[in-house]
Amino acid sequence: MSAGRLVARVIASVTCVAFFGDAQAHVMNSGQVTLNVVGPRVYVAATLPLDAFSTATSEAITAQVTRSLQVSAGRRAQPLQGVIATVDDAGHSAREVHAVLVLGVAIFDTEPIPLKLIIEPEFLARTGKLIVIASRNVDGHPREFGRRTLTTTRNEASFALRASDSDFLPNRRTR
Repeated sequence: MSAGRLVARVIASVTCVAFFGDAQAHVMNSGQVTLNVVGPRVYVAATLPLDAFSTATSEAITAQVTRSLQVSAGRRAQPLQGVIATVDDAGHSAREVHAVLVLGVAIFDTEPIPLKLIIEPEFLARTGKLIVIASRNVDGHPREFGRRTLTTTRNEASFALRASDSDFLPNRRTR
């Protein structure tokens, strides 16, 4: 592994731990998007190919991602807030860093059911196929409840709770 890729992985790991708090850090391949539902918030982590962006600065990548990704719950769509991108603006060449980690959060009034990630088709044409993994925090640990593949012909990933998932809803009323 090159020094640039090692630095990128260390930065991504530290950022994930700081951003997601109690969530468990995990290795993400380029082209992977993780949605973690924690109550009314959906935390988004995406590793995207650096060459999908015409300008490889944190500000340019953040702006493009904010315009291109939305999370929705039914008819309520929310753009990502607090978006940050881990790009070394100090001058590493694009040959050293092949993917960029992007983090953000969509905030709703209640838990987002059903959950949907929508990505602009033009953005998907530049990133290529993306794998989306959705999870919900259960007892402080993420529990996966779906995987979808996004392409230019399928730019929305929808996730619905299964009946068995209802036992894990944090706001569930008991009888």
